[in-house]
Amino acid sequence: MGRTYSYDSKMLLSDNAAAYTASGIGQVASANAILNLGGTGDVRTDLGIIGLSGGRGDFAAIFNVTAMTTATDGQANLWILGSNNSDGSKPVVLGGHQVGLGSTLPNGSGTTTQTDILGTGSTTSPGRREVFFSTEQNGIFYQYIYLYVQHIGSTSHSVAVHCYVAKLPIE
Repeated sequence: MGRTYSYDSKMLLSDNAAAYTASGIGQVASANAILNLGGTGDVRTDLGIIGLSGGRGDFAAIFNVTAMTTATDGQANLWILGSNNSDGSKPVVLGGHQVGLGSTLPNGSGTTTQTDILGTGSTTSPGRREVFFSTEQNGIFYQYIYLYVQHIGSTSHSVAVHCYVAKLPIE
């Protein structure tokens, strides 16, 4: 059995209302979902993150890929980006995962009989993926985070994903 995470609707980065057919920021209720984690000294109790005020936050991004369609080379990068601008500009990559055919991962040729869920290659298999990330890089703390879906390859592919982040417990 895998790890379980607390779900908080205010930590949602993609509501899976529609498949992503072009590169762009994750959507919740048809709007860009950019989370403000309160990196400017304010304490965001509305997000359940008490005490994250200008410091490092360790999180898990949970990607529930519900469907993928690809052509011969379609793939998608699911990036977790951090920024100190409320519009998400000037981002840095905090974490990510790649799905689809023809991925650059050296774990298979991408045929439909291979699946990253079964550990036999990279393909279009729906399923759950987890990515751990921190809001700090090189001593810089990032206040805003968001999902960015990047399509690579063929234009005739899509990915449907429900994504949220959960604060990791302090050990």
